[in-house]
Amino acid sequence: MQNDTLRFEEDLHCEIRQTHHFRKIQKLNPESNLSHQLAPREKFLAVSHSRTIQIGPTHLKLQSRLQRVNDGDTVILAPGIYEFISTLHVVASNITFISPSEASTFRFMHSDGDGIIIAGKKSVFKGITFECSPHLDEISKPLQVSNAHALVSVITGASVEFDKCAFSRGSCSAHSLILSGAQAFASLFQCIIGTQRKGAIIATLQSSITIDNSIVKGADRYSAPIGILIEQRSSLKMRSSEICGFVSIGVLTASGSSAALTNCKSISHNQRDAICAHGLGTVVTATGCQFCNSIEANVAVLFGAHLEANNCQFSGGMFQGCVVQGAGSALHLRSCETQDTLEACVSISRGGHFAAIDSTFSHSKEMQGIAAQGLGSSVELLNCKIHSCKGTCVLALTGAIACLHDCEIKNSISMQGVCAEGNSSSVKMVRCQIKGTREACVVAMHGGAVQLECCVLSHSISSRGLSVEGPNSSALLIDSRIKNCATAAICVLNGAKIKIQGGTFSDCRSSEGQGMCVQGSETTAEIVDACFAR
Repeated sequence: MQNDTLRFEEDLHCEIRQTHHFRKIQKLNPESNLSHQLAPREKFLAVSHSRTIQIGPTHLKLQSRLQRVNDGDTVILAPGIYEFISTLHVVASNITFISPSEASTFRFMHSDGDGIIIAGKKSVFKGITFECSPHLDEISKPLQVSNAHALVSVITGASVEFDKCAFSRGSCSAHSLILSGAQAFASLFQCIIGTQRKGAIIATLQSSITIDNSIVKGADRYSAPIGILIEQRSSLKMRSSEICGFVSIGVLTASGSSAALTNCKSISHNQRDAICAHGLGTVVTATGCQFCNSIEANVAVLFGAHLEANNCQFSGGMFQGCVVQGAGSALHLRSCETQDTLEACVSISRGGHFAAIDSTFSHSKEMQGIAAQGLGSSVELLNCKIHSCKGTCVLALTGAIACLHDCEIKNSISMQGVCAEGNSSSVKMVRCQIKGTREACVVAMHGGAVQLECCVLSHSISSRGLSVEGPNSSALLIDSRIKNCATAAICVLNGAKIKIQGGTFSDCRSSEGQGMCVQGSETTAEIVDACFAR
C-alpha cells in the first residue's frame, strides 16, 4: 500500500512538471500543436480521490489527521473519547464522520474559541456526542470565566448535517451550536441538544437551520436564558421536536427573521415565554404545536412581528396565554385552543392586532378571556367560543376595538360577558350568543360603545342583559333578542344613549315591571319596532 502511494505521488509530480513545461512552450509559441496534450492532463489533475479512513481515539496526532481530510472522505470513528486541545477546523467539503456504534465523543479540552468550526460544504456527523471537558465545566460554572463560544460553529457558506448526535449540557461554552453568515446551514435529525451557559442554538446573519425529531433542553429547569435564538434575517424550520426548561424564552425569533414550527408537541416550562416573535419583518408560523406551562406567556408577539398558528394548543400559562404588543404586531389563530391561564387567555395592547377563527378560549382563572387595551389595539373573532372566565370574557379598554361574528360567549364567572370601557372603545357583534354571565351580558361604560346585530343575550344570573352607563356611552341594537335576565333586559343610565331597531326583549324582571330601564338626565332611548314583554 505504501509503495502504491509513493508511486501515485511520483506520477502526480511528473504530471505537474509536464504541465508547467507545456504551458511554457505554449506561451512561447501560441500556434504549438501541443495544446491538445495539455487538456487531458489538467483534467486528470482535477480528479478528486475520496477515501475511507478508520481512526480511533488513541491515534497519534489525532487532531492533525482529522484536519487533513480531503473532499469526499469518510471517517469511521471507533468507540471512545476523542480529546481536542484546540479548535478542530473542518475545511473540506462532503466530509462524513460516522460513529457506527453511536459511542464516539468529541471532547474539547480548551476554554477559548469554538470546539469545531465547520467551513466546508455538506459535512455530515452521525452518531457523535459533542461535549466540553467536565473539568472545564466545574471551573467555569461557578466563576463564569470561560471564553468558549460554541461546541460547534458553522460559518458563512458552510453547511452541515447532524444525524443522531448529542450536544452535552454544560457551562463551559456559551452555546451548543452557532450558525453565522449568509448561506450557513445546519440540519439536525433525531438529535439531543443540551444547553450551555447562554443557550442551546443561535442562527444569525442570514443563516438557516432545520431541526427534525429532536429535543432542545436546559441543564435543569430554567437553566439558560434562551433555547433557540433566530436573529438578523435568519430562518428556522422545526418539526416534531421539543423545547423546554429555559430561564427566559424557548424560541426567540427577531430582527426580520422567520420560523416555521410543525407538530412540535412540547414547547414548555420556560420561565418567560415559550415562543417570542420580536421586531418588524419577523414572521413565525406554527402548525399542530403545543405551547404550555410557561410562566409569563406561551406566545408573545412584540413590536411589529407577525405570528400565525393553526391547530395549536396554548395552555397552563402562569400569566397570559398569548400576548400581542406594539403597533404592527399581529397574532392570527385558526382552529386553536387557549385555556387554563392565570390571567387573560389573550392580551392585546399598544396597537397590536389579534384575529381568531374557529378557536376556543376558556378557563382564565383570575382575569379576562380576551382583553384589548389602548388606541389602535384591535380584535377580530369569527366563529369562536369564549367561556368559563373569572373576569370579562371579551374586554375592550381605552380606545381598543373588537369585532365578533358568529361567536358564543358564556359562563363569565364573576363579571360581564362583553364590555367596552373608555372613550373610543367599541365592540361590534353580529349573530353572537352571550349567556350565563354573573353580571350583565353586555356593558358599554365610561364612553364605550357597543353594536349588536342579530344577537341573543340571555340568562344574566344577577343583572341585566344590556347595560349602557355614563356620558358618551352608547349602544345600537338591530334585530336582537334579550331574555331570561335577573333584572331588566336593558338599562340605560346617567347620560348614556341607546338606539333599538327591531328585536324582542322578554322574560326579564325589573322593579318597574318592564323590560327596559332608563335613568338620569340627558339619557336618551330611541326605539323603533321593538317588542318588550315581561
